Amino acid sequence: MLVYFRGELVARHALCPEKGRIIRLPEHIEGAPRPVYPTRIREVRTQFAEAFPRAEAFVQGLIRVKCGNAKYHMIEVLKLLETYPQEVVASAIERATRFGAFDCRTVRNICAQSGSGLPTKPPTPPPSQAVKSRVDFVQVHVRPLEEYALLERTV
Repeated sequence: MLVYFRGELVARHALCPEKGRIIRLPEHIEGAPRPVYPTRIREVRTQFAEAFPRAEAFVQGLIRVKCGNAKYHMIEVLKLLETYPQEVVASAIERATRFGAFDCRTVRNICAQSGSGLPTKPPTPPPSQAVKSRVDFVQVHVRPLEEYALLERTV
């Protein structure tokens, strides 16, 4: 397979003989800039431990299951404190740990099921007085079905 960019041949590849496989050569990534992400998981972990002191088993499971994405999940769980009381989130973390579900989505769903801390919807205002349209004022003539049958025969 030939790969062209702006009319210039940039790569020549053999097609992969197996379905769902990718052929990657070292020269594909040479010189490509690699993003540098801050590794502040210690600070997030410290903040998480302060908010949820009994959640070390959850954090360990999170690190084991989510590896490099554990920090994201801890931050998302910490954000739940903006919506739910601390005890509701802590209880959700304990339940998620018992289930072996180490991710922020599970904790969020458990919190939502508890129903506490959710902002209540403002009461819906009473419906305003409906304005009648012109159609409402048109008088309708009710005919028996036989009249329609007569109309069909004449047409």
